Amino acid sequence: MRVKTLAEELPLFRATTGRRLAAGQPSKVWAEHMGTGAHISWSRVHMELGRLGQKGMTAALAVNAQMDLRSAVYYQGQAVARARMNRGQDMMENLLDAAAVTEG
Repeated sequence: MRVKTLAEELPLFRATTGRRLAAGQPSKVWAEHMGTGAHISWSRVHMELGRLGQKGMTAALAVNAQMDLRSAVYYQGQAVARARMNRGQDMMENLLDAAAVTEG
């Protein structure tokens, strides 16, 4: 079916009648069932899997049917930045806890 679809240039998202869905329909369905649009869901997949390194980014690209490696690099960078921030916050909490014990 994939070969036929590509050869006939059929739309990816189709109604039961075979007609092309409106451009915003997939995102509308995501929002209705998941509480957010498709773009946000794709971003979340990249961010969560990005924590796993290269294998995670490869999986995120596959899950989101993306081929552009710039997406992987961007979201992996976001995941690394978030991990560093979380680590810094954890270090600050540990310092504050240690200071409270010392004073206490």
